[in-house]
Amino acid sequence: MPHSALPDVDVRVRTTTAPRSFRADWAGGPTRIVVGFDAVGESKARVNVLHEKLTGAEQAAELKAYWRERLAA
Repeated sequence: MPHSALPDVDVRVRTTTAPRSFRADWAGGPTRIVVGFDAVGESKARVNVLHEKLTGAEQAAELKAYWRERLAA
């Protein structure tokens, strides 16, 4: 099921430590994401994304571009 923050990808949340982080299966495949949130002042936050179990450099480059675009939005 698409997550509201990632409407173009099916993710299945595995665990969460609200409001600090969550782990999820990515698009029904073997890869997973770990997302962390850290407060930076009163009105900003830092988002850290770790995408695990990638199949190789090509997939890593594609997902790096994807995350750069999504996080800039």
